[in-house]
Amino acid sequence: MNSRGIVIVDPFAFENNEDGFAGLIKWMEAAIVGVEPIGITH
Repeated sequence: MNSRGIVIVDPFAFENNEDGFAGLIKWMEAAIVGVEPIGITH
């Protein structure tokens, strides 16, 4: 979801087993993940 509340990517559900995690890894190979630093917190 972006900052405007618009869904960019549908949720991906997977089972907690070997086949589920293999599916997750396959899905993530096509995904672009972005991380934004939050800065210094005290």
